[in-house]
Amino acid sequence: TMQDRLSPGFTNTRRANRINWRRPVTIVDPIRAEGQTVNVSAVGILLTTSPQVRLELGSEIALDIPHIDGNDSLTVHGQVVRLERTLDDLRVAVNLA
Repeated sequence: TMQDRLSPGFTNTRRANRINWRRPVTIVDPIRAEGQTVNVSAVGILLTTSPQVRLELGSEIALDIPHIDGNDSLTVHGQVVRLERTLDDLRVAVNLA
């Protein structure tokens, strides 16, 4: 069952505080797709991508995050732990390995 995260009785199952962080990101494995981060924490990243992107829950994923100066990028690896598909986008929650 879905719980309203804003309701007073909501039990927070999150393991770490989130920081809103909007950056372009490229999924490089298992498919290639452009995306955008929504927020990050010490243990994961939430990103949004095209609703046409096909990812499997539990699959390994690699993300390429460009450095703010545009010169270098960081590749991070994790596991897809949540997928939320809407008409406009696919929200992907990734636990970082």
